[in-house]
Amino acid sequence: MSFTRDFPRREPLIEAALNEFVRQGYEQASLNDILAASGVSKGKFYHYFDSKQALYLGLVELLIQRKKEHFAANPVGEQKGFFATLRAQLDAGQRFALAQPDLYRFSQAFLRERGTPIYTVVMETYGLGGDSAVAQLVAAYHARGAFAESLSLEFVTRAVLLVLNGLPQLLDLSSPEDLNAHLDELMGFLERGLGR
Repeated sequence: MSFTRDFPRREPLIEAALNEFVRQGYEQASLNDILAASGVSKGKFYHYFDSKQALYLGLVELLIQRKKEHFAANPVGEQKGFFATLRAQLDAGQRFALAQPDLYRFSQAFLRERGTPIYTVVMETYGLGGDSAVAQLVAAYHARGAFAESLSLEFVTRAVLLVLNGLPQLLDLSSPEDLNAHLDELMGFLERGLGR
């Protein structure tokens, strides 16, 4: 089951689950605490969800749905150059974070789950791992000569993916309002290191 269907106490359950998973992480999160905070009985919960994992997957599905809606309403067009295009995409992500702060915090908590069983389940269930989209973007701009001639396509792709996948460790993402300055520094670093 997911959150796409309405049911009694849906919003309080979403809020309580987001808070608990962000605060405790998946393994330490208490389903009993989520239910107590939301006012949902165990019987009602198990009518809609099979387990804590199903609840977590429902939140991931909600995050994906809201992100798709946000980006469909605010499309990011190609900019002048790779770094401007990448920055525009990161800015669009920042706007999503400001519009949906609870889901943003949940997405950051999910990234901290990397290497755990729930991370693997989510990635496999939803076919996530935006590496292919980033790789395609890098390849398109590499073919246009956007990067230093001495850098291979494989190296640039790996470098960009490592930086993007490491954003939670590299930048202070806890405050989306302060993210602009951090992104400016990051884009400057990438452009000086990889650009022509």
